[in-house]
Amino acid sequence: MNKQTIALALLLLATGALLAAGSGSGQSPGRFFDTSQGNLQGELEKAAQAGKKGVLVMFGLASGCGECEKVKATLLKDPAVQQYYREHFRNLSINVDETGSIIDFKGRKTTGGEFASTNRVAALPTFIFYDHQGYPVSRFVGAAKDTGEFLSLGRYVAEAAYEQVPFSAYKQTAQ
Repeated sequence: MNKQTIALALLLLATGALLAAGSGSGQSPGRFFDTSQGNLQGELEKAAQAGKKGVLVMFGLASGCGECEKVKATLLKDPAVQQYYREHFRNLSINVDETGSIIDFKGRKTTGGEFASTNRVAALPTFIFYDHQGYPVSRFVGAAKDTGEFLSLGRYVAEAAYEQVPFSAYKQTAQ
């Protein structure tokens, strides 16, 4: 083989590896959260087009939230958690202390703090799952005790079990 053929083969291998790792889906390998432009209404459309169950938003702080950092460093780094949540939801993070504007699910301009207040976020982190119309269907406040509980939470929403039972009852039967 000549140098050009070898270079082309290496380029094709590298491109295939990047695509297999998820770089073509708006996600970086090893990251839980999807890349977002701050347009939540657009995120609903992306979720629906991709066949996902809805949008998950983690409300936290840009810095200074110990529980938020703990969740990001443990639960959200778990490959099984990342795979399950990426398969079923658009996963977004909103920092309630940032002053930049976002577009909410109804198309209104707001800030992360105002959006959190509208959604009655009183403790951090708070995870809220939204359906394709932008309505909250389930919320979880604080850090899950382990990856099993967090995966169970994802299944609870993906299976629409929230229509039948509270999460506390669901997770007892799911174990």
